[in-house]
Amino acid sequence: MSIIAPIICNLLRYIVLTYQLDACSAFCENERRFQMDKLAIRQKERGERVILFASAHPEPFAAPMGEAAQDLVVIKREIAFLATGGTNQMAGAGQSGGATGAKTQLLRKMESDVRALRRTFDRIKARDSSITFDLDLPADRKEQTLVDTATAYLSAITPLKARFIARGKSADFLDDLQNDLTQYAALVAQQQSGAATMGNTTSAIDKSLASLVDAIDDLDDIMDNFYEADPMLYAEWNRASKLGTIARNPGNAHPKPAPLTSPA
Repeated sequence: MSIIAPIICNLLRYIVLTYQLDACSAFCENERRFQMDKLAIRQKERGERVILFASAHPEPFAAPMGEAAQDLVVIKREIAFLATGGTNQMAGAGQSGGATGAKTQLLRKMESDVRALRRTFDRIKARDSSITFDLDLPADRKEQTLVDTATAYLSAITPLKARFIARGKSADFLDDLQNDLTQYAALVAQQQSGAATMGNTTSAIDKSLASLVDAIDDLDDIMDNFYEADPMLYAEWNRASKLGTIARNPGNAHPKPAPLTSPA
């Protein structure tokens, strides 16, 4: 006992440490996603403010082939794309998440059905020495193992269908199992499709944001030159085009320092 106890304690410490590292990793990933999502929203709002500024002050954009007009075309295009891209991203996430939830419920039902079939099969085999094969329960809790087991049961039990029905199973119990396997395959395809849509849309959004930022930054240089003699309009442009800060809790911002006073 004196030898086993330290081993058990070290094992428990390892499990706790592993859990803490996993939790920390998940938190960091969520934080990164939060910051990236907030940044994307701020960039989109920035582009929308630039469009409003251009509508109120069309002078710099008057020449259709001018640099400012071309930048504005890009900004409007990317803002329109981001509006639809965000919707597509959410749709992909919803599709993938919905399929995941439905698949989890289906696998629970399938596991229950497989265990019930194994129980009845064992009773039939105990009374029939001509049955020489066994039906094994899933070796682990991996979903593919369960699906493979259910598929094997479907093939093995089909010749014994009447024996199962004689013991109270419904006449369509094998059809029900086949339907579950078919539905599982459809849900996997839906889950993968949703994940692919979300991934592709996310990549396209990243490219669109990069194009948007580049156009605004280019326009910022043009406005700096155009409004060089008009500080009021240049200040208005700055308010429209600057990104600003991203803070989870603005209340934690550092207070402004007290104004300096002359010594008495």
